[in-house]
Amino acid sequence: MSSSAIVDIQCVLGAGNKYMIKEMSVVDTAETWASQHWIFKNSNSKQDDKSRKTNKWL
Repeated sequence: MSSSAIVDIQCVLGAGNKYMIKEMSVVDTAETWASQHWIFKNSNSKQDDKSRKTNKWL
């Protein structure tokens, strides 16, 4: 029995050009095609002016 999955991650830009996870989805492609989805809440205080402007534009 082998297992495989698809993982999709969406990020926003944080202070110091570090990425913070915004959303993540996982789909089990082996048997059930079960899926899970998470939305992460990141504090605005972890963003500087440059990252805040970039994320607003995106």
